[in-house]
Amino acid sequence: MKIKEILIEISNKGKIYDELLNANNSDNVNEIILSKLSEDYETMNSSSFNKANLIKEVRHKVKTEKINEIFDLLPVEYNKKNIVISKINGPYKQPDFIVLEKFNQIKIEIKFNKSKSAKVPVWNSVAPNYKTLYIFINANNLSGDITFFKGSDFIKHDDVLKMNNLVNEYKNILKNEGSKINTDFSLYLRPMYVQKGNIFSNINRDKLEKTVINSFI
Repeated sequence: MKIKEILIEISNKGKIYDELLNANNSDNVNEIILSKLSEDYETMNSSSFNKANLIKEVRHKVKTEKINEIFDLLPVEYNKKNIVISKINGPYKQPDFIVLEKFNQIKIEIKFNKSKSAKVPVWNSVAPNYKTLYIFINANNLSGDITFFKGSDFIKHDDVLKMNNLVNEYKNILKNEGSKINTDFSLYLRPMYVQKGNIFSNINRDKLEKTVINSFI
């Protein structure tokens, strides 16, 4: 399936919605999404590039959004096809998927939670990326729901940069001042990005979902 088709089915609470809502964990969700995408995309993963010693080059092309150059690195059988790459940065770093469609690059990250009180994603130390598509799943039996949005829908890229600069500033202060106290130990500042509100009951939810869907051809 195409990404647009998957999102439409989630928004309409179709079969995929139920499958994702009944998933056991985020890995299970990733398997479901990947199996759906595999119907219309060639699939690869980071180990494919590692074996060919291409992982660093591919990561750099992804980061700089040089889509055509990514295709040039791939084996000839993948050339110019629609491709989905899973876990390009490894199992613990975003994004879960990168989809290459002609001149488009779509990053997809799954946010999964089974807590009844989970109304917004848990971001930990990584702020939302303004270009990434997030699929947020609350798989709780009593309050389960699924929505999706772009990172830029809730935080401006400039604000993320300002926050990151502030974190880096205090990291340096802690490092320098901490070394004056004890040279055998260093202080490390780990930021936590905590979102407020309730995404599921957001008054703009339908509008945001439709905007994301309409952004795909």
